[in-house]
Amino acid sequence: MNTLLKNFDLVAASPEGIAQLRKYILELAVRGKLVPQDTSEEPASVLLEKIKAEKARLVKEGKIKAPKELPEIGEEEKPYELPRGWEWVRLGEISNYIQRGKGPEYVPQSSISVINQKCVRWGGIDLGPARFISEQSFNGYDEERILQDGDILWNSTGTGTIGRACVFASELHGSFVCDSHVTIVRLSRVLPHYVLIWLRSPNIYDQIESNANGSTNQIELATSTVISTQVPLPPLAEQSRIVSRVQELMAVLDRLEARSKEAEAGRSRALVTLSTSLSRAGSSAEQKQKWRLLSSSFDSLVSRAEDVKALRSLVLELAVRGKLVPQDKGDEPASILLEKIKAEKARLVKAGKIKAPKELPEIGEEEKPYELPVGWEWVRLGAIASQITKGSTPTTYGFQYETNGINFIKVENIEKNYVIRNSITQFISLEAHESFKRSQLEDGDVLFSIAGTIGEICKITPDILPANVNQALAIIRGTVKCCTQDYLILCLNSFVSEQVSRRARGGAMNNVSLGDLIELCMPIPPLAEQARIVVRVQELMAVLDRLEGKLGAKEEAGRKYAKAAVAL
Repeated sequence: MNTLLKNFDLVAASPEGIAQLRKYILELAVRGKLVPQDTSEEPASVLLEKIKAEKARLVKEGKIKAPKELPEIGEEEKPYELPRGWEWVRLGEISNYIQRGKGPEYVPQSSISVINQKCVRWGGIDLGPARFISEQSFNGYDEERILQDGDILWNSTGTGTIGRACVFASELHGSFVCDSHVTIVRLSRVLPHYVLIWLRSPNIYDQIESNANGSTNQIELATSTVISTQVPLPPLAEQSRIVSRVQELMAVLDRLEARSKEAEAGRSRALVTLSTSLSRAGSSAEQKQKWRLLSSSFDSLVSRAEDVKALRSLVLELAVRGKLVPQDKGDEPASILLEKIKAEKARLVKAGKIKAPKELPEIGEEEKPYELPVGWEWVRLGAIASQITKGSTPTTYGFQYETNGINFIKVENIEKNYVIRNSITQFISLEAHESFKRSQLEDGDVLFSIAGTIGEICKITPDILPANVNQALAIIRGTVKCCTQDYLILCLNSFVSEQVSRRARGGAMNNVSLGDLIELCMPIPPLAEQARIVVRVQELMAVLDRLEGKLGAKEEAGRKYAKAAVAL
């Protein structure tokens, strides 16, 4: 464990590192690999004989009911080989009582608490959600239903709570019973905290829902299933050593987890502070200084994939606010670019190459989320595009998909702003391609998904052509004279895609209309500045890619170490 403490940072580097360590400790415990065996100790087989004799005595005295004969555990049922002195047993064999609580008649307050599945936590009983029954009702309970010290309470209904268990401690003030969603397991001569370790281990807990019956909303762990559950039983003295060792190791992990959360909170606060100061920086010199400070702190502040994601969003936000590269007064302002594109669209309409666009509403001040630098303009997407259309589905018009031919692109073919050629699995014939001119793609087009997974974006390059797209993708064309393809994509990836998501309509599949897309407003800088912004964004994203790769390698090392650290 000292070695584990020395390598805390490596373990904590994995998001699931400590959680995995907990699983491995439990797994080792129930396989007999966490503490040494002692051949002089009374084996579990003798313990089972004593349990059997005690149960027979209690049945004879009328204190418990005669148990049903349980089937022997076949070799095929044993998940692994046990150490010498251990035995596979069914939970019913080592218990004097296994039964669910019953449905109570509640009263606002009394001294008798009813434990429900919300009360049963891995760390013990939480009395906050408990309810109450009257003393009169309590008097109608059989004595065996009243909770005793050492009873295991096992949640037996409900997705998310089923399978959770704890040991009842008698020092709780008052009398206690269970409702019908909790099963009481009262053991004979076996340590309840050892059995709890087994119930928490991946061997049993991960299988609970698959063994449960009933609907998705109210799955049930039948009492018969609880009774027949297999348990690896060690000698009694070894049970005690296992419980002590597990508690010791879990306490260490609790401290590690607390330290990890405290350190993570500190890093997050520092990262937010630096990011906020950068977004608020005024002059170009101040922006450079703040960015240098932030980038020099990456290794110490960025510890999770979520941090890298936040930094990517910050880069895009700074880019579209004009805070990533300096402005140049010599650049032709965006207002002139917009006049040029307006004239170009008028020429194309006159030449019959595009349809006359509808008049777009002016952008009101309430639509502008922030003030732009000098030379920039707010513009609607439809004002800078010569065409915004959506694709078609060939099968609707009698065409079939082919095993090869013209590429047919769907939303799932888009990854990180590019169409992945190897992911294209549907093709159409040349006849279908030529029949659906609206969905034909051209070099320089930008795709934006408007149905299902909204906001997936990619640019079209010559290597993918010829190609068509389906109706879930909008084609944005003809923006290059005032907005480069790469700048449009990073702009769409920033707050513009959030605008689209807010406009999405529900139903079986979320979707946005072309009209919504056309009316989106976006910031346009001078064309020369767009090029500088794109280059700077690409540089910074490459830095973040490398950082993400380092984090991934560190996390993987943490996972491996977490596993090796407890392989005693």
